[in-house]
Parts: sequence; C-alpha cells; structure tokens
Amino acid sequence: MTKFSFIIPVTREQDCLLLLASIRENILTEKSDLEIILVVDTNSKLDIKSFGIPNVKIVKTSQRHPSIRRNLGVRNSTGCFLSFLDDDVVIGKEWIKTNLEFFEKGYDIICGPIIGMRNTISEKISDMVLTSIIGEADFSHKRRDKSTPAFDEIYLCNCSLRRKVWEDIDGFNEKADYHVDDTEFFYIALKMGFKAIFLKRAIVKHRRKEFPFVFLKHQFSARKATGMNTVLFPELFLRMAGIKTILLSYLIIPLFLILGLFKILILIYLGTILFFSLVNVKKYKLYVLILPFAFLANHLALYIGFSTGLFKTLINRRRFIDILNFKRMRYAKI
Repeated sequence: MTKFSFIIPVTREQDCLLLLASIRENILTEKSDLEIILVVDTNSKLDIKSFGIPNVKIVKTSQRHPSIRRNLGVRNSTGCFLSFLDDDVVIGKEWIKTNLEFFEKGYDIICGPIIGMRNTISEKISDMVLTSIIGEADFSHKRRDKSTPAFDEIYLCNCSLRRKVWEDIDGFNEKADYHVDDTEFFYIALKMGFKAIFLKRAIVKHRRKEFPFVFLKHQFSARKATGMNTVLFPELFLRMAGIKTILLSYLIIPLFLILGLFKILILIYLGTILFFSLVNVKKYKLYVLILPFAFLANHLALYIGFSTGLFKTLINRRRFIDILNFKRMRYAKI
C-alpha cells in the first residue's frame, strides 16, 4: 500500500499545472512514497508527461459533484494517508514533510492556513474583502499553530486525513449540496473522536475569484447554498457569526423601520464599512478608495444570496427529504 495519496478533482486544468509543480518541488526535497489521483472530465486532455512526476493516475468521470469526484479518487487510490486539495492551490515547500511528521505523532486529520495568491488587482481586492473582519473574516493564517480546529475550520482545499477516517464515515456526502461537504464530514469525524490539528507549516496559496463580477457571482451562489444548508443542517451553520448576524438583521431592520430610525441604521452601517476601509490605510494604500464599495457589494451578494436560499428551502422543505434521510443515516455513526 502507498503511504500518501493526493486526491485532486480537476476542472481548472491550467491552474492544476501550478499545483503539480508545487508537489514536484516537495518531492525533490522530501523523498516519500506517494501517488497523485487526478479526477478529470471525460473529455479532458490534461497533459502531465512533461512534469516527470511518478505514480500519477488520471480518473475520468462525467460527474461534476466534488464529493462524487473525491470519493471516486479515494476508491482509485491505495494510500494510508489521503490529502485533499483544490486544483487552484499551490502547496508550501514543507507541506508533505509536515503532514507526514504529524501523522506519525498520531493525528488523524491535518489542516493548515489558506492564503490568497493575489496575482492581479482584482484578486487583491477580493482577498482584502475576504480577510476583513466585516468581509468573510478568513483568518486561517492567524490561527494558533498546533491548535485543535473546529469542524467548520477544516477545508477540503487543504486537508489530509487517515484513510480510516474516510472509511469509517463512508466517504463524503454525495446527496447534499457540495458547499456542505467538508463541514458535514468533519462534524461527523470530530464527533467520532478523531484527532485534528492545525499546522501553520501546512500552508497553501489559493486563487481568489476576480472582483467584481466573478467574485460577486460566486459569493451569491455560495451563500444561497449556505441559506439552503442552514435549514437542512442547522447544527452546522447556526453557530457561525455571519449567519447569526443575517438572521438578527431580519428582526433589527423591521424594528428600525417601525421606529422611524432606518436612516440612522444605514448611517451606522456605512460608517462601519468606511472605518474598516480606512483603519488599514497603510496596508491597503489606494485600495481604500475602492474597498467601501467592495464591502457593500459583497454584503449585498451575501445577504440576497443567503435569504434566497433560506426562504426557498423553508417553503419547499419536502423536496429535500432524501437529503434529510441520508443525513440521519450518516449521523447514526455518532
């Protein structure tokens, strides 16, 4: 049996070449027994011969659901340890070495920081929004090293686990929306007693969606899925500060309207986004002129997307009976 299997669902083939280059660099510095499983579209023409990486297997499928692709990748792998990466990340120089070191210390799940690549001005703006406390508050790079992550702090774009974890849970959820796959999986895993650790050395750089159109479209669709999943998986999502804020706003906004104080609420909100745009003026420089509008556009995309998903699912909850029944079956393990 191979020691280490990379499982990578591929839809962005050019980005995947950068990932493979970073894996090759790790292999040159860390001699380890590994294989790479690339799960690609049936019509893919991905050419990896020039990379000179041994033990690369390409698995073709017409299925687009990432959970289906990851499960298919695992079934075609032989590794004791499974590493899951998105196709648009680049791993750090000590990534493989760090993962192997802490598997040997008895940990079952390993995750690390995810930072933006910031290749273009548009990606820089997206990254500023995502890493702000009034954006997505993505502070994974600031977490304490060797700390125990919560289930919603482990992401399948940068995660490794023992094969036993995947086997005991029966893989990733192929019935639910893919935006819930990592949260649901690691909720079950931690409830079952598997040990997880966050390591700063297990770092990846992740491509950001370009602002405004691609980024805002992604934010809307992702939060629409979050709204739906908040109804179907409340135990996973109702603990999140951003969701609590949106749900609280459903009470605050009508209240301020009734009291005739809505203008004051708007002024407080605009003052808040202006403050958080200016507070890091040395860091953001001239971007502070764009950030207030970026924060506003992001909040609108999140709010409208989440509300659409939430209320559509509440109205049509019976359509999701299969997902709820499958959830009960998976939760029976805990």
